[in-house]
Amino acid sequence: MTEVHLLLGVGLPTFLVVSLALSVRRPTPQPTGAFIRRRLDRIGRPWLFWSTAFAGLQTVSALRHGKAPFSWWVDDMWLSGPGQHLWFMPALFLLGIAAHGIDRATQGVPGRLLVGCCFVVTAIVFAVTDVPNSVEGAVAAYVFCLPALPLAVAVGRTLARSGTHDQLRRRLLILLAAIMLLALPGLFLHAAGGANVQLRYLLALCSMAVVLYVPLPFGRISTSLRHLLLGCYVLHPLVRIQIGMRAAERFHLAPVVEAIGVVALTIVLVALLRRSFLHRVWRVL
Repeated sequence: MTEVHLLLGVGLPTFLVVSLALSVRRPTPQPTGAFIRRRLDRIGRPWLFWSTAFAGLQTVSALRHGKAPFSWWVDDMWLSGPGQHLWFMPALFLLGIAAHGIDRATQGVPGRLLVGCCFVVTAIVFAVTDVPNSVEGAVAAYVFCLPALPLAVAVGRTLARSGTHDQLRRRLLILLAAIMLLALPGLFLHAAGGANVQLRYLLALCSMAVVLYVPLPFGRISTSLRHLLLGCYVLHPLVRIQIGMRAAERFHLAPVVEAIGVVALTIVLVALLRRSFLHRVWRVL
């Protein structure tokens, strides 16, 4: 729904930057082998499980409609897997390894110099990267992720080298404001599509700055909701196709009512799955 309103596209860049930044926030980086094993466990295993599940569902659907078993396969699925909306999981895995490599290679670099280099790279990426506002296809989606890498390295290094909470908040706020100012020139070098992508990242940074001043109880609540919302993103296409679209057609529901219903049902489904043996054995969500 990103093409409906710009604000609906803020979640993805926020998720990318925060996830990558948290993976490189340690003052002393993990050994590369341990880091990769942890990423495989937290990202690779759920991606493999749900890719297999979506492949099975699409194969069964193809056979029911008299088509070839793998007629649903398209060229760029090798970047995303059978569930095309799950492209962010392999992308996050690869970008996480890149961020980890940069983090380890630059441990001896002064923090301000590294952050300054990230500023420059971010501004260049914003200025030269041209992707459509509505991310379609895995290749365009991977290109969309590129600005998240230097942004996340800068935020992660700031997290690693800050002391008290007030110092961390102050440094992050200065960092986010500086990145937003450096990224603004790229908005004037693009057509509307590219500019909207950059605005999505800028709005994501603004939302991160606002969260720095959210009271801690709300922070704890947001942490408890993290897995529910991630699982909602993974499973919402299935709920929408099997239930939401049929209900909307039968009862003439408005799109916003359909969307609210799909999200609510999907969160319930995710909560049930997280209590099942699938999650205990496979950590699927």
